[in-house]
Parts: sequence; structure tokens; C-alpha cells
Amino acid sequence: MRAAPRLSALPVLAALTAAAAAGCGRSNFAPDPRRTPAPDSDCTPAEGTCGTVLCDVPDAPAKHVELCSPLRYVSNPPTSGPHYPIWAAWKSYEQPVPRGMYLHSLEHSGIVLAYNCDRLDNDDALACDELVAQLESYAGSAPQDPLCTAPLRARFVVTPDPELDVPFAAAAWGYSLRARCFDEAEVDAFVVEHYGMNYENFCADGVDPFAPGSEIPPDCGRD
Repeated sequence: MRAAPRLSALPVLAALTAAAAAGCGRSNFAPDPRRTPAPDSDCTPAEGTCGTVLCDVPDAPAKHVELCSPLRYVSNPPTSGPHYPIWAAWKSYEQPVPRGMYLHSLEHSGIVLAYNCDRLDNDDALACDELVAQLESYAGSAPQDPLCTAPLRARFVVTPDPELDVPFAAAAWGYSLRARCFDEAEVDAFVVEHYGMNYENFCADGVDPFAPGSEIPPDCGRD
């Protein structure tokens, strides 16, 4: 049995933006170009068959920036730094969630499970389908988060990320797990260690940028 992490209708976009701007964000940050991982990260190989590397990434000061403005981060996947004033809804997506949104989800002490099937050793579509199914099953079977109100179960975002330079990565605020495949035991350990542990720890659903009628453009945040 998986170890339990430590532990609603969509909000109106304008109200979420205003509440987020008032409630969180820190000093300004001028990031360097993307790096994999950040040059001063503390990274440790994990046991297992997926070549997993666990990284403690230096915490970059956070600030809310204009929605969909271009962003650069010092690590891949990003784990801290400037982000958009609204966060991604806790769910699985078929399209890439803007990094500036999912990073805000990390600030709220959730976990992002990101993947890039173009980085798989096996380019068979079935290999991609299997990876996605593993991530969705993992997030969907998470224990009920006591801070979340049903039907919201837990703070997980599953998303493709074409900027990811490995097939799979898990991210929490300030920490990442990078691997060539999904190892449930290693992801479990990461989640138990980092879920619900950031300075902003609450469960409120965010925005699905791809929902009908969304005000967020499909190319949000892309160069």
C-alpha cells in the first residue's frame, strides 16, 4: 500500500487573480536561462531502474508576474521563482499547462507530475500511453488530502511538458525528481517528503486553462 502523503467548481478567473495577488508572492527575481539542473543544486542518484536523480534546488524568490508573460527558470523542471497569479486546477491534462501556472500550484504545496514522451528511449506511442496511464493512476489513487474538500481529492497536476529534457519529472517547491521512467517507490518517497510542506499549504482548486470559455490563450507563456 502506498504511503500516505503528509498531508468544487472552478473559481472565477478575476477573483482568483485578485486573491492570489493579495495573498502570496515575494521579492523580484531575475533568472538565468534554463539549466538542467541548476548549477548549485544538490542532486543525488536514487536506487531503482529508472536512473532517477533527486535534486534539492536553491530556492529562487517568488513573485507574481503578468499572466502569460515569458519566463525563464534556473532548473528543469522549474521548482521556484516567478510565476503567474493563478494556479492550475488539480487534475490531469492532455495539453501542456503553462509553467507559470503549475509553478504556482507547487507554491501551494502540491506536486506536479510532468512528462515529455519525445524524450522516451522507445518512441512507440504505446510507451507514451503507458507512462501517462501510470502517472494518472498514481495521482488518481492518492489518499484524500484533509485540507481538500470533496470532490477534490489531492493536490496533483499531471501534465505534458515539451520543455522537459527527461521523459518524466516530479516537482515540488524547491525539489525535483528527474527520471527516464516512472518508479512508484521513488515517487512515493518524494511525495511523502515534499507534499504539503511549502510555506503556502492550503487546498483550493485553481483554473483549467483549457476549459471551455477560458480566458487564457492556448499559447500562454510560450516563446
